[in-house]
Amino acid sequence: MKILQLVPELNVGGVERGTVDLARVLISKGHEAHVISAGGPLVGELEKIGARHIEMPIHKKSLKTLRYVKTLVQYIEEYGIDIVHARSRVPAWVGYLATRYTDADFITTCHGYYSKHFMSRVMGWGKRVIVISNVVGRRMIDDFGVPEERIRLIPRGIDLKYFPYSPLKERFPKTGENFKIINVGRITPLKGHKDFIKALHWVKQRGKDFEAWIVGSAPKKKQKYFLELERLVDRYGLKNHVKFLGTRYDVPELLKEAHLLVLSTTAPEAFGRVVAEAGACGTAVISTEVGGVVDIVRNESEGRLVPPHDPIRMAAAICEAMEDEEKTFQYADNLASRVREHFHLTQMFDKTLKVYEETMEEKRILVIKLGALGDIILISPSLKLLRKRFPKSKICLLVDERFYEAANHLPFVDEILVYHRKKSKGGLRRYIKMVQRLRSYRFDLSIDFQNIPKTHLAAYLAGIPRRLGFKRGPLGFLLTSGAVGHKKTLPPVPHQFQVLKGMGLGFGHQDESLELKTMPTTTARVDRLIKTDADQKEKRLLVGFALSASEKWVTKNWPLDSFVKLGQAILKEYPARLVLIGTSNEAKRASEFCGHFDPKDVWNLAGKTDMPEMLEVIRRLDLLAAPDSAPLHVASAFQTPVLGFFGPTDSKRHAPPGIKQTIFQKTVSCGPCYKRECPAKTFDCMKLITVRDVFSAAKKFLDEKLNDMKREEKTGSLLS
Repeated sequence: MKILQLVPELNVGGVERGTVDLARVLISKGHEAHVISAGGPLVGELEKIGARHIEMPIHKKSLKTLRYVKTLVQYIEEYGIDIVHARSRVPAWVGYLATRYTDADFITTCHGYYSKHFMSRVMGWGKRVIVISNVVGRRMIDDFGVPEERIRLIPRGIDLKYFPYSPLKERFPKTGENFKIINVGRITPLKGHKDFIKALHWVKQRGKDFEAWIVGSAPKKKQKYFLELERLVDRYGLKNHVKFLGTRYDVPELLKEAHLLVLSTTAPEAFGRVVAEAGACGTAVISTEVGGVVDIVRNESEGRLVPPHDPIRMAAAICEAMEDEEKTFQYADNLASRVREHFHLTQMFDKTLKVYEETMEEKRILVIKLGALGDIILISPSLKLLRKRFPKSKICLLVDERFYEAANHLPFVDEILVYHRKKSKGGLRRYIKMVQRLRSYRFDLSIDFQNIPKTHLAAYLAGIPRRLGFKRGPLGFLLTSGAVGHKKTLPPVPHQFQVLKGMGLGFGHQDESLELKTMPTTTARVDRLIKTDADQKEKRLLVGFALSASEKWVTKNWPLDSFVKLGQAILKEYPARLVLIGTSNEAKRASEFCGHFDPKDVWNLAGKTDMPEMLEVIRRLDLLAAPDSAPLHVASAFQTPVLGFFGPTDSKRHAPPGIKQTIFQKTVSCGPCYKRECPAKTFDCMKLITVRDVFSAAKKFLDEKLNDMKREEKTGSLLS
């Protein structure tokens, strides 16, 4: 893996130190580690371990920082970066925008309890969002709208070699020795120093002897607050007890020397790293019950938790820690064990690497095919190929609402998204809503088999970084990998594979067979719909007729008279029943057909089944005769033998793949014309397909099926 971490600077701090340590682990495991920051003291250490560092001022809170997006895109492409891991908000904006133009995955780690500012939202836009505590995770889910499935909890890890364990019992103060209390944190009101000092005042009032260290410095804007703290210490007469140590780089030594850490913060701590560090050293802990601290310390088990802004309760807890030594020793030992078990640095890195691997393996893929029914079925080989290449990916299919039920029969699809395309009102509003929904999925890849400007634009507006399709039309330039039309005529499935070649798929011999899955509920309904008459002794073959293609394509229809003659020929020679399928639009044509037959020889299901039922009926047929229409594709997917009639459309381009089929198309001077009305008014392309030729082809399929039935009956009688 090639991992690029983005941090503001490489100064000495927890996040920065974690960045260097993670780079060290990556390199030790044979991966590449890259870091981009504005520089700092840790750059030398980073380069010493073999990581690559690029200095780039991506830390400044200014729109000008976004000018580095293009530079970052070039870097990602030059070094083949797999994952961009952002650890702070401003670098995250640069990283997020850059990954929109590359194949790299974008991951964030939320190190803070961010304010609900727009600038913070980018931290929830990663394909995976790592949070360092449950409270941060809850914040990202509830207040930033991050789906829980994208959240990964990885607590901050403690490097135990810097915080070695020393049993508190062995270093607890003896009579006459000072009890040492430490408070670590920046000098700001949110850290609750005033409450801590007030608590120390109450401890002193109870006659306890102690020495308290306040570790941390005040930012320039907080100097006035720092002076208030000094005055408060003076007012309470604590000058001989409280020391302000400022910024210290020997915090591990101070924690090990102290007997008790008191964390007095009043705002939710994202994690409470110093609590875990103190626990690792074997030092006892008292903390306000806020934020991520509760993930580390369980009250009255690993330490004592008190409400924020309550110096009296804090003072009581400090006194108890000083007085009840055995309980304090037990809490400290419990916390040390908990830190070793759950908050070890190695665990943090192992979990992070697992997230990297998981992210690279799992792609979120959007396949766009709004309709029609036959075209949706034709994409099943492409879906199969995608699933084979990305077995752990999530594949979503965008379809028109009219074909939602049929799309449910497609295998290899995890979720079906619906676009209400054909409604007459509110088209723009529905389109925008659909784009917003697509955007929320954070897709890595889109494959546009619809190939119209509207779908090209939708994938672009949804922020999908890699967009495949056929590069044609005014918005074809929005595709990142656009296939061009093939010079020779290709069947429908190989034609689709041209698009998949843009991602290294679709080459060589591929399985072109169509597939649909059955639905148990639909199967049960059709069992009741089609059944053999009770007094019928001989099982009859089911021969399906789709009498028309659609209302708009009358030129595709084989003459009704030809269907009638074909049906009569089949019934004369075979124990068969004719099954008419189609929508309510074919009801009139079906009724006219039925007028030529005995009712017991025909099941007229035109307009009497919903789409899933129609699919199940076709699956049960022994033979289907149909013009260029969806039933042909359904039959091919279920391996139902097919007789297909083509006239105004080219069978080489549109006939579904299948070994159990015979396709009829006559060569005429004016065809294939792709006209919905016959220009010559003769319909020769369809009329020239003779009943004799079709019946001859039907005989081959029906004879084979009849022989199979006889063998089954013979085998059954022998077994009985």
